[in-house]
Amino acid sequence: MPVLKQQNFFRYLVFALLLLFAQSSLAMKEEVHIGVLAIWGEKVTREMWQPTINYLNIIIPAHTFILKPLNLNETIEAVKNNQINFIITNPGNYIFLEARFGVSRLATLKVKKQNKISSQFSAIIFTRHDRDDIQTLEDLKNKTFMGVKKKAFGGFQMAWMELKKHNIDPFSDFSLLEFSGFPQDKIVYAVLDGKIDAGTVRTTTLERMAAEGLV
Repeated sequence: MPVLKQQNFFRYLVFALLLLFAQSSLAMKEEVHIGVLAIWGEKVTREMWQPTINYLNIIIPAHTFILKPLNLNETIEAVKNNQINFIITNPGNYIFLEARFGVSRLATLKVKKQNKISSQFSAIIFTRHDRDDIQTLEDLKNKTFMGVKKKAFGGFQMAWMELKKHNIDPFSDFSLLEFSGFPQDKIVYAVLDGKIDAGTVRTTTLERMAAEGLV
């Protein structure tokens, strides 16, 4: 997901998606509900995406665009019950929604970071800098660990795959495995405060929190 400074790009991205259907399935709709996976919580999601929604309401006055921040479970319910017209989410959640409900992808988000364009993201496994006893993934055995949720793509599944490559089963080799739910900031604070030995979040989480002065 993007950082706050990328709002202009998202205006054109979402606008392009909506124009694709403006003359067909949405032609008779007054309200257009856009779901966004709120990986950093509802507050940050609204700060990031409400300017886009406001922009769409200005340039396409025939429709009322409504932002709906969603957690993972809510994305499933929203799609299942036809509560949203579009969804902006991560690849893992998209694959699940495609397999279960037949949603169709329209575009891939590209993000500019350090003057480079990328359509990919990853996850980070981290601990406090003063934890001299944790220097490798193997050192995580018998330690406490936190992720977002078992079904979270960047918030657990990416790390799960990497741990398996190192013969670590997070469900049996940790002394404690906890899931925080959104926002992912909870994991950062838990590790920072020493409540959890290590955790995983998607990339840009630590950078965003540092830029905002949260850590």
